[in-house]
Amino acid sequence: MLLADSCTVPDKFRRTTADFDVVIASVSSAVPSHKVSQAPVAERAMRVFPHLTGLAGLFATTGIESRYVCETPDWYLEDRGWQERTASFQRHSLVLLEEVALKAVEAASIKFHDIDAIVVNTITGLAVPSLEARLLNRFPFSRHVSRILPYRQLDFFSEISRRLSRENADA
Repeated sequence: MLLADSCTVPDKFRRTTADFDVVIASVSSAVPSHKVSQAPVAERAMRVFPHLTGLAGLFATTGIESRYVCETPDWYLEDRGWQERTASFQRHSLVLLEEVALKAVEAASIKFHDIDAIVVNTITGLAVPSLEARLLNRFPFSRHVSRILPYRQLDFFSEISRRLSRENADA
């Protein structure tokens, strides 16, 4: 979703029903290149995480028929460390974010420097520097663009910080 100040947005996107001057100028999406069916994912999950076998019914009742993954399905069967999984997430997520940003800006008929704020939310992986910080270096955004961290991510980082503090205190 692309939010922009209504002064920079073409008339076709403007609405006068709100008391504030922000519009959703466009919405775009992108998915990773590998599509996998839910049944093989459920089977693999039960092999990789046998202690979760009691939750197997969740795969059948979610209504998800397929999902998209960045690496080949077999890539996920191998034992991979945190560093390799994180590197894969960061590489692929930035490519997808760039694709979404380009499509959203084009659909809204605006320029990157017209964007006032960026909100990026993911529960899939972790990127430091953040994905939107990396995106800022790839397109001609205004140097005044705001980066907004969604509440759920703040909650996530707070929990990680709390756990790390507790582990360090126990060491």
